[in-house]
Amino acid sequence: MTEKKSHKISSLHGLNALDENSIYKVFTLNEWEVLKAQGNTIGSADDQRDGYIHLSLASQVETTLDKHFADQSDLVLVTVQAQRLGSQLKWERSREDELFPHLYAELPLSLCKLIATRKDASTGWQPEHA
Repeated sequence: MTEKKSHKISSLHGLNALDENSIYKVFTLNEWEVLKAQGNTIGSADDQRDGYIHLSLASQVETTLDKHFADQSDLVLVTVQAQRLGSQLKWERSREDELFPHLYAELPLSLCKLIATRKDASTGWQPEHA
């Protein structure tokens, strides 16, 4: 009897290497459209519940996607200009005792750069070309 192995596509499939010096935010396409229309965001429902906007380092993006966005389509990945967030950006221990960037303020669109979209979880990310 042959054992059937499942093949899981990496949650980073299709992305170029992420910059280790940047921080990232995953938005649903709807959240991204609202941010573009309003010019700033207080984050997702989860962000609002927790009182801060959840951000990730490059090394944390894949686990964040797997834990919170597995099999979800219509996602947007952006880089955030951390150096311009000031004292409202806090580094706090979270999952597996790692330090995560948390923003205790609205996130302005002007500090976000779209780098990729994921229309379908099964096909991976499509990088944006400037």
